Amino acid sequence: EYCSSLTSIELPSGLTSIGDGAFCGCISLTKIIVNKDNPNYISQDGILYNKDQKELICCPGGKKGKIVISASVNNFGYNVFDGCGSLTEIMVDGNNENYMSQDGMLYDKNQTKLKCCPGGKTGSIVIPASIVYILYDAFNSCGSLTEIIVDKNNPVYMSQDGILYDKNQKQLICCPGGKTGSIVIPASITSISEYSAFKGCSSLTEIM
Repeated sequence: EYCSSLTSIELPSGLTSIGDGAFCGCISLTKIIVNKDNPNYISQDGILYNKDQKELICCPGGKKGKIVISASVNNFGYNVFDGCGSLTEIMVDGNNENYMSQDGMLYDKNQTKLKCCPGGKTGSIVIPASIVYILYDAFNSCGSLTEIIVDKNNPVYMSQDGILYDKNQKQLICCPGGKTGSIVIPASITSISEYSAFKGCSSLTEIM
């Protein structure tokens, strides 16, 4: 965890378990290799899966550009995309029965849950009207995202000045990591997301 200079690693044949978040913060890690004789894990394109490739365990933090999630994946491990600040697009095999992608973002198959916005996304994104649940770490590594826009017909979420709120504007859910200068918290806010509200906001200078 937080081995910031680690670029690749080979997991031995006898390995039987990996702790939650074992590779969190490994921002230079581009490739996880698994010994071919390991009966529990496998890697593809440097990404770590369990042996039958039904669970994606870790996408290395140093991955750049686009990745493709295979048709067999039906589950994701803990903080799978943590630190992936250069990942710009998550694609899903069209035969996957559990997940889909649109505009490079990862959703469940029915597009009711936003699983992940890639950390390398820049500028603005649009959250569709169908989304009723956003994972707490969906914007975890989005340090260059400046604006989150919510479709006006969405029944659960809204946005104002590019910041994500619940529909009644009672909770501040996420201020994009690429926001600069100052922001103003509305009078109606009664709670602020403990985990994701200001994650990665390194250029924010004032909260009013």
